[in-house]
Amino acid sequence: MKETPVAADRIVIAFRGAENATAIHDGIKFLVPLLKNPFFGMQQTLWQRTRDDCLLTEDHYQFPFTIQMPMIQFPPSMEHALYQCKFDLSAKLIRTTFTLPTVVTQRSISYMPFIETSLLKQPIIEEGHDSGLYASARLHSLAYVPGDSIPITIVASRRQTSSSGTSNNTQKRKRKEDQPAEVNSILLELCETVGLVQSRAVSITRVVASHLYKPNAKGYKYALVKTQNGSGAEYQVALPLPVDLTPSINYSKIVKVSYTLRIKIKSNHSTFLVGSIWNSIVDMELPLKIGTLGYGIRASQDLQVYYVDTENSPRFLRSLEYEESLPLYESAKLPTYGDTVLIK
Repeated sequence: MKETPVAADRIVIAFRGAENATAIHDGIKFLVPLLKNPFFGMQQTLWQRTRDDCLLTEDHYQFPFTIQMPMIQFPPSMEHALYQCKFDLSAKLIRTTFTLPTVVTQRSISYMPFIETSLLKQPIIEEGHDSGLYASARLHSLAYVPGDSIPITIVASRRQTSSSGTSNNTQKRKRKEDQPAEVNSILLELCETVGLVQSRAVSITRVVASHLYKPNAKGYKYALVKTQNGSGAEYQVALPLPVDLTPSINYSKIVKVSYTLRIKIKSNHSTFLVGSIWNSIVDMELPLKIGTLGYGIRASQDLQVYYVDTENSPRFLRSLEYEESLPLYESAKLPTYGDTVLIK
């Protein structure tokens, strides 16, 4: 504190959580009304003056506290043009008895729900073709956590064409088809879509992660593989995910957050006719799930969605003093305890 001693009545800590949708007006009517949904609001007194002690005389004080969250699945903390979900922790130094203004400080708490992810039993293969280019994308999962990297196997080959024509042209075409279909670029994009549940026409889609591969660049190699169309070029690519992604949610009363993986493969190649060049673009889209729990980690079965008729409020717990707590664990040795009881 800047000035001591400080006369005060009490110190109060407050914790609140709420979600709301931004009101959208077209100049005539509200396309989306202002929607508010408070989750909980609670407060606890950490210190209160007594008859003999109404001054905070030290330069520094600590008032430990612990908040126990309920087994409730709330939406994640989020700040978006359409939707906001906030969990705010504030401390108040109340001095009304002394006709002094209340001092308030506030911090936003980042809350993340338990969203499970899993590997696929079999890899998923998405296929596409355009103007003679055949391409496939293979993934081992459609669910990831922020900070992950999405590994993708791309295979490009040429589609078989009609065998009509002269023998000389057929041989040239055959040699051309036996060559792998080298691609000029592979664009990977992760798109986030935020939409309002009660106004499905209102949504915003944006690219939150992207990576452009130039396979024809110096030093980039591909593997030769066999496909149903002959020889194919196999490329190993990956899309790194940001660590601050909002997880996928479909249980909120107000908002839905979903993700789509977009893959764009470009190739310029010539036909057996000299001077004839084809431009091919293969586009693919796959729905992805962004979770918060790694593969094999499961959420508690007691976890309930927040809009079910349950007690949503967190609880303040009494903070343990140092003497009451267990010794710190050290990986090199077992913890030592002051009192040992031998049970026979």
